[in-house]
Amino acid sequence: MMPRSFTPRATTLALAAGLHLLAALSAPANSPKISSEEATFFETFIRPTLVAECMECHGAEKQKGGLRLDSRPGWEKGGESGPSIVPKDPDASLLLRSIKHLEPDLKMPEKAPKLDDAILQNFTRWIAMGAPDPRDTPPAIATTKPAWPELLAARRSWWSLQPLPAHSALPPPAPNTPPHPVDQFLNSYLAKAGLKPQPAASSEVLVRRLHFLLVGLPPSPEEVRSFLAAHALDPKAALRQRASTLLASPAFGEHWARHWMDLVRYAESHGSEGDPEIPSAYQYRDYLIRAFNADVPLNQLIREHLAGDLLSSPRLSPAGINESRIGPAHLRMAEYGYQPVDSLDDQIKAVDNQLDVVSKAFLGLTVSCARCHDHKFDAISQRDYTALYGVFSSVRPAQLPVESDTQLQLFNKTKLLQLKAEIRSEISTQWLSQLAKLPATLAQAATPPLEKAVAELQTRLQEVNKTLAKAQWATLSAGSPRESPAPYAVWTFREGADDLMGRVRSELIGGATVRDGALVLDGKGAFLKTSPLPEEITERTLEAWLSTSNLEQHGGGVVGIEQIATHAFDSVVYAEKQRRKWLAGSNNHQRTEQTDGPEEAAGNGEKIHVALSYAADGTISVFQNGRLYGKPFKKSSLHTFPAGDSRLLIGLRHTNAGNGFFEGKIEEVRLYTRALSSEEIAASFAGGPLLKSGTVQTSQPSGVETLTAEAATLRAEIERLAPAPTAGAFAKLSASPEHPLHLAYKAAAMSPAAFAAYLPAYKQKSLAKIEAAKTFNAENFKEVWDLSSPQQSAWFNSGPDAAPVSRGDFRVAPAGEDTFSELLPAGLGASALVPQFGGVTMSPDFKITSKSISVRFAATNGAMLRLIPDNYPLGTSSIFPRAIVQRNEAAWSRLDSAYRVNSNAFLELTTPGHQTRRAEVPKGTAPFAAGGTAPFAAGGTAPFAAGDSFFV
Repeated sequence: MMPRSFTPRATTLALAAGLHLLAALSAPANSPKISSEEATFFETFIRPTLVAECMECHGAEKQKGGLRLDSRPGWEKGGESGPSIVPKDPDASLLLRSIKHLEPDLKMPEKAPKLDDAILQNFTRWIAMGAPDPRDTPPAIATTKPAWPELLAARRSWWSLQPLPAHSALPPPAPNTPPHPVDQFLNSYLAKAGLKPQPAASSEVLVRRLHFLLVGLPPSPEEVRSFLAAHALDPKAALRQRASTLLASPAFGEHWARHWMDLVRYAESHGSEGDPEIPSAYQYRDYLIRAFNADVPLNQLIREHLAGDLLSSPRLSPAGINESRIGPAHLRMAEYGYQPVDSLDDQIKAVDNQLDVVSKAFLGLTVSCARCHDHKFDAISQRDYTALYGVFSSVRPAQLPVESDTQLQLFNKTKLLQLKAEIRSEISTQWLSQLAKLPATLAQAATPPLEKAVAELQTRLQEVNKTLAKAQWATLSAGSPRESPAPYAVWTFREGADDLMGRVRSELIGGATVRDGALVLDGKGAFLKTSPLPEEITERTLEAWLSTSNLEQHGGGVVGIEQIATHAFDSVVYAEKQRRKWLAGSNNHQRTEQTDGPEEAAGNGEKIHVALSYAADGTISVFQNGRLYGKPFKKSSLHTFPAGDSRLLIGLRHTNAGNGFFEGKIEEVRLYTRALSSEEIAASFAGGPLLKSGTVQTSQPSGVETLTAEAATLRAEIERLAPAPTAGAFAKLSASPEHPLHLAYKAAAMSPAAFAAYLPAYKQKSLAKIEAAKTFNAENFKEVWDLSSPQQSAWFNSGPDAAPVSRGDFRVAPAGEDTFSELLPAGLGASALVPQFGGVTMSPDFKITSKSISVRFAATNGAMLRLIPDNYPLGTSSIFPRAIVQRNEAAWSRLDSAYRVNSNAFLELTTPGHQTRRAEVPKGTAPFAAGGTAPFAAGGTAPFAAGDSFFV
């Protein structure tokens, strides 16, 4: 935002001419005649100064010293000291002598700096002209308050608002002084004042001053000695070389960024009760440091601070980060009340702070002083303040991605787009080929499965597996000096990556290798994942022996268990929230707390033992080298990982984690299905990994072989008798009349006669339900936006892959077993390609006129819908409506807006990584798709889904 440009002088002259005409029409017959040039001079240069500087004490309401200056008769009469102006005799005019500060006891304006020399010259010239003044009579008291145009005309002439004058000739340089033009001007004024410049500083003082100035730190003794030696040989070259070195130092940006941060009132929390944190404040700090060290021009930096997110050609870092987009972050560093009841009042305070910061930092003006009235001193009116307030109050709080298009290519965006087209074609082909098999599949689904026989076989298989696990562990740990419980699964990486207990299969991904009895991970994309776990996991312990040569890595997962569908996870994580510290990682930190354990110091391949235990009551304990690492904690209930939908990840925090890969070697991993005690973990650490103790047996006794064979036979029989994987989904069609395949299922399950009798009743009921839903919605709701229509262009949609979405579109699943993650409704998508991107979608501003608002959209894994009144960004209490969504099908979400009726607001939909205040219940980072309509609801329910029907 740029300051309003000042009105050209021509406007002032036109105003002056108008005033002169008015004065001429009302002048009495005996008033002295003045020419138009004299009147123009008075109105342009004299009246504005009298109004701005003199009328408060010498006008109609107050006449200090008996002097009145609001009319010609007033100054002709004079005051207690006699006439104030002697026409055509400037030297004898007391008014001129007092404003020139030539009278020791009469310096005007009182308690204010001396007027500018240009103003004094204008008064001298005016008096020499005969003091022409068209004001024959004093104004009434009610009109003595100066109008803003008069004040503005006077204040525009101030030196601080004038362009720098061009000087044709420089003052001559003083002897023994630097020949710089600035010094020549300074020295000329020093000479006039009878002062001499300070002598040159010694080389010791000079180097110290230079260091403090540029990097804020004193020079080291060695730096002082080096500078003194160079300065003795060539002072200019030494100074130039040392300055260049300091300017190239990272400390230069760190030091000068602090000065800038003071100007914009940098903060890492919002103050007030609760003192809520500003999570990404450090990114703005680092942005400033990079800008100063890169010598970004000042005008570019200011432009980024005012509208960096709107620049058509933003400044990009070498890493592909959109630097310009970070600039406006300083606007969010304002004080916000803690869940304020009156959010509009809080907005007024926040915007006033923003105006105060921007105007002082970039204009050198105190614009906030004009909040309640025209500025007392600066050339800023209350109207100007209100106009700027309107601009700043329209700025919305949001966390936006800063990756550039170049950065997005790291995700192989072009390749994914090509892959998406291929997937679409293949899905169409597969769908058509499966249509012929659909009747048989539906018929199979309609056949009652042999549930009892399958259940008995599964029970027997579980018993065999438990016995087999105990036998295998006894074989594996034979000869071990310790007694420890049998793990559910164990990896030793001696001869491969398989689970030695035989529970799950393992797959090496991204270049992960098994070498010299360890899983070798590069920290860039290598990890191990297992097949789905066959049993539900509740209580558990994760244990690993590992080593790393990079103690400065960040956020890597050693071993964790992950729910496949939702990506909820619990994992042993290194240095995610604290440098060199272990913690219990979890989805959106739901079961994570910072630990007070020591920093990890075992580098250069030293072996480390870590473990996490999860008790039934939700208590989590972290262990390092057999000892408790910090205090056990309980943050939420224990998360259950379901059978068939959970897996282990080794070397990766969770699927799609951007920086979640671990760099190092993992020698052994164990998963237990109960929470081991501190004593058991200490004993396990003391015993060491199986590979170390040499107890792993490569041959198995006949008992293990027999149990293994029996388990394989049971699995084969269960697979033969159990229904097809899709049968369960098809079987639900019988109880889902609204499903498109419901009728097809019924046709396969019923006799022709029974289906013929069923069809008319189904048709009547289906159509009646649809009509009832449409009628209810029409009577109770008003549709405001339909985002499947061109109305979507009015919404703000930001993200690396934000785009309109057509009905039936899908997102690619670049990792895991799935080809695509979900189907999308028509509307706006924060990410139309892959789940990793995410983003922010916001509605236009509107006035809340109803007690509830409903929005139909699809979202999963902690995406959040919020109603944001008056731009308040931190609302998490019940008076700030929001909904946290865990669904991947479009449905209605209702927000209770009764408390906010008549407030101005907008709707915001965000993925977890882009939320100003993160949701408490999210899982993962999958994005949302805003579709359907957003009606204002008059009742206490959300709209009914009208649905579709074959009977149209």
